[in-house]
Amino acid sequence: MSGLSPLMSIAGAGLLPNPPPDVGTTFVPPTDLIDSVADYSAVPVIASVTSVKNQARDLVVQPPVSLTTEITANTYLSLLSLGSDDCPALTDTLPGSVIFPPSGIAPGGLVFNGIISIWDNQTDYVTGDVVKHQDNIYEAVANSKNVAPGTDTSRWKFYINNYTMSGSVDVDARAVVDTTDLSKFCQVFMTSLGYLSQANATLNSLKNSDIIAQTFDPNQGGMDVLSTGGLNLVSDDIPVLATDFKNLGEAISLANLNDLGLPGELLAQMSRVSGGLLPGISDLLLATGVSQSGVNGLNRGVNQLTNQEELNAYTAMSAVTGDLLAQVKAILGVATGNLANLAQILDPRHALPNSFMTLLCPDASGLSLVYLPIEGAPGVYGVNLGLEPVLDNALIEAYSGPNNVNSLAILKKIIPQDAAIANKALARSLQQIKNITSTTLPQLARSMSLVQPMTGLDQVNGLSTPIPDSVKDLYRQQLGQGSGPNGTVLLTDVLGVVVNPVFEETFVGSAQVLSEIDTQDLQSIFQDMLAVIAAPDPPIVIASGPAAGEYNTVEGAFTGVDPNPLAGIGLIPAANTEIGIIVVANPSAVETLNSGWDAITESLEIQADNQAKAEIDFGELTANNVSSTMIFTANLHEYAVNVDADEFLTATANTSSLSGQSMLGSLREGKNLAALQDTGIKLDTQLPDTPS
Repeated sequence: MSGLSPLMSIAGAGLLPNPPPDVGTTFVPPTDLIDSVADYSAVPVIASVTSVKNQARDLVVQPPVSLTTEITANTYLSLLSLGSDDCPALTDTLPGSVIFPPSGIAPGGLVFNGIISIWDNQTDYVTGDVVKHQDNIYEAVANSKNVAPGTDTSRWKFYINNYTMSGSVDVDARAVVDTTDLSKFCQVFMTSLGYLSQANATLNSLKNSDIIAQTFDPNQGGMDVLSTGGLNLVSDDIPVLATDFKNLGEAISLANLNDLGLPGELLAQMSRVSGGLLPGISDLLLATGVSQSGVNGLNRGVNQLTNQEELNAYTAMSAVTGDLLAQVKAILGVATGNLANLAQILDPRHALPNSFMTLLCPDASGLSLVYLPIEGAPGVYGVNLGLEPVLDNALIEAYSGPNNVNSLAILKKIIPQDAAIANKALARSLQQIKNITSTTLPQLARSMSLVQPMTGLDQVNGLSTPIPDSVKDLYRQQLGQGSGPNGTVLLTDVLGVVVNPVFEETFVGSAQVLSEIDTQDLQSIFQDMLAVIAAPDPPIVIASGPAAGEYNTVEGAFTGVDPNPLAGIGLIPAANTEIGIIVVANPSAVETLNSGWDAITESLEIQADNQAKAEIDFGELTANNVSSTMIFTANLHEYAVNVDADEFLTATANTSSLSGQSMLGSLREGKNLAALQDTGIKLDTQLPDTPS
């Protein structure tokens, strides 16, 4: 690991406990988000209902000792859920589907930070601890052990933040960027990046499999094509063919497969290997009518023979026997036995004596054998004439050889028909192998000898697509929901509460919409609630408004269920009725508010799900972990060239502190290093990490 730059060093100092005052903290929750939540919370109707929720909490007793001045937990939960079904943004609550059955998701279900733990009777909780108990969220207001929440209100009270949208978002943002211990931010950030790297590699592979699926055909090799690189398209006995290829040495140039079978191509390959033709070969070529210019080209490793010269060359090669043939085989490294003359190398039956009957060729119906057994003649094979339409289905002009001699139609006039068809079939099969032109026959033979096809795996061979839809669905379910390309997961999908614009935009928009709605009557009901909370002793008189009446208990004043015959409908029913009136009177505004709340809810649920999949638990993070801050700091230059990481860190940087600005500078520095790495220009910012 290279040393840190000055900017990286300063940025890292702002992550450590108790950074110097002149350095400050490196990260803070985004100011715009916190301000938007605060502005929404300051809207009069929201401020009123928030005061009611906060102050009524002290009246909750479970079980109640006396309903005269107390309310039950159920009544308080009804208060916390005001408007949840019709317009939760009107009362800063969570959507009803999140809070209550049939969803079964508790209020804290939206919250992914680890400050909430499951209550147990063995833990010694201290003031401020937050727990989940029987689907409700409680806060310890006094040290407690073995006292269940809801049974002793002197020790436990409802934790209101997680019953409000603004509270949930604010708590979550401050949990992600905990300025009291930024080492936790470093741990969460690096864990998220690690998970994203693993998950996205798989998600991208799933998407790329859709591209492969377009040409995936179980009748033409299926999974074997993918797992063997297409070698299964050449033979149904790859190891045997590998041995024959090995014995052929360098007789075939895989870079010139279009010319496979041409006499001139074999002679040119000999020159490419040895630097020129043997004199005896040249003499034979000239004697059979090959021009001097044609021979000169072959000596340079270039085949420029005409159709007639190719035929003449084949005649000459048929005369290469004995010692001259042995010399040619030595040059090419050919160890194939039983070759009577050089021309037989152009015939796969002689060149591939052990495997020619295993050769395959892709055609319209799948894979067909190049040679077929002759009926009534055991051990005798003839070329598959049915392949001719497949092998010669292109215009002659499409071929690149001189005078188009490498078309099947012409090749059949130069070498025997069965050899011509077999060569074209072999060339077609080999050309299906990706990057085949970049390798040599000896290299191909070595690889083929090691490859293991899918023989005997009937279910694998029966796949109609590279990856079944059920497998894709499972991975996508297990790896989380992502908003990136190919469904990949971004940091915004895991920690996005601090950077996803949907949160800030929704709170800003909601504040604006609420300022344009007449909520005076609803606020009046909230003021009546505050008055009852402030003076809970009976008789409780609500002089006017929809809940007007006389009540004997606070519970009755809120619910309307009261023994006093002069009781009214109650404050909570009155509030619900007024919310319904507002909803009917302002359909467009309510639709806007609900859409925003739905967007926030969806985003929080996605983040909660992704947090769980990444195994991030804020409650399990190591406090003041210096090691994590040092690793994070050392990787700042790498984060700079990761667009997702760069955008996230830039959005959360504390631009008012030296350490925050240094972190931004480190990111720019990392981009500069990447931009200059190919120029040879070096920066002087890296401090040595070895003794000077």
